[in-house]
Amino acid sequence: MNHPIHCTPTRPIRVRRRATRRALSGSLPLRSGVTTVEFAMTAPLLFMLLYAALELGHANMTFNAVEAACYEGARVGIVPGAKASECQAATERILAISKIRGANVTVTPSNLNTSTPSVQVRVTVPYAQTAIIPPTFTRLLTINRQCELVREQL
Repeated sequence: MNHPIHCTPTRPIRVRRRATRRALSGSLPLRSGVTTVEFAMTAPLLFMLLYAALELGHANMTFNAVEAACYEGARVGIVPGAKASECQAATERILAISKIRGANVTVTPSNLNTSTPSVQVRVTVPYAQTAIIPPTFTRLLTINRQCELVREQL
């Protein structure tokens, strides 16, 4: 047996209207500039956090791009018959694609031959030359990355 449930309110529902400023002007203090003052106090902190996030995010991207360039240069160097200049050119090509300026690329050993056991590519970048905005938090940062791979033997 299903009995429908009927719900009727015991008292009428009253909807309150929002009080207007004119109606409240006599009972509450005037707060017309509070929002402006609060924004003026919190905006510098908000913009500083935004600036720091942008700068540190770009620095992290630069770290990863330099790491990838080292790996690419070493990968070119492990192939039999490769030259150190080819390793350096491959590394600098990746750095140029990533718009990283002022990098110093070192390939060790500088003369690759068939008896060379491994190839090491080292890249040093002063971050201030690569930053997209004037660096504040990372102005003294120098990125040093290296990759060493064992050469293929015939």
